[in-house]
Amino acid sequence: MYLQLTKICFIFEKILEDEYNYFNVEDYHVYSIEERQELINAETYKTDDFILISQMERNEIVEKYLVKNRNYKLLLNRKDYNFYDKFHWYIEDNNLVNDWNSFERFELIKFAVVWCKKNKIRFTTKK
Repeated sequence: MYLQLTKICFIFEKILEDEYNYFNVEDYHVYSIEERQELINAETYKTDDFILISQMERNEIVEKYLVKNRNYKLLLNRKDYNFYDKFHWYIEDNNLVNDWNSFERFELIKFAVVWCKKNKIRFTTKK
């Protein structure tokens, strides 16, 4: 079994504060915190069968993207209330949506590879 990172890369992105996912080392599936607890309660799996999935902050990915594109003006305003609106306008107005999507996937897969290696999880980056 292999974890297909291209299919699940977005679970490695932290968007919401309390959104956690767990990887099951026995069946190589990803479960929400609620699903994990149900499986433990039903004694289908043990607590040790699950590993908390690390997540990369979305802000970190956006900041890397803005540095790559040399948009330091927007980068300096990343603490503004409507920063994400401005960021989305920037990528849409400059026809960068596909570029941003590719960059985001690449960064998440790169992050996931490190996590998999650290946890000795077999993975693939092929589609």
